[in-house]
Amino acid sequence: MTGTPIGADLVPRIGRTGGLDLVVDRSSAAYLLGYNTQRAPLTNPRFRNTLARLVDRSSLLADVFDGYMRPAVTLLDGTEWSPDDLEWSGSDPITPFLGVDGELNLEAVRSEFRDAGFQYQDGKLVRGT
Repeated sequence: MTGTPIGADLVPRIGRTGGLDLVVDRSSAAYLLGYNTQRAPLTNPRFRNTLARLVDRSSLLADVFDGYMRPAVTLLDGTEWSPDDLEWSGSDPITPFLGVDGELNLEAVRSEFRDAGFQYQDGKLVRGT
């Protein structure tokens, strides 16, 4: 990922263009999604876990980054300190996607939110009583 408007779809063209050098390197920076866990509903770890399961990293890899990324389960990924049970192997072993091929299984999502202590009223997610 770059900080410029060059998307992953342009990488092959850049690599084939004379006079340009394509430099691809693993970033030393970590990109992650963080939550303010001091404010509800994000104070609930099961709610946060369910949110993490709404993102299909395999689809992001294919559809957004054209294969130019490697999903990780831990910030220690790629280091000698990364536990084997936290290794990406096509899906996240801790927070697997709640769907298939980028499409959410809405009933599974609703069930996970209910298990986290939430309910639905008029089709909207609300805190349980």
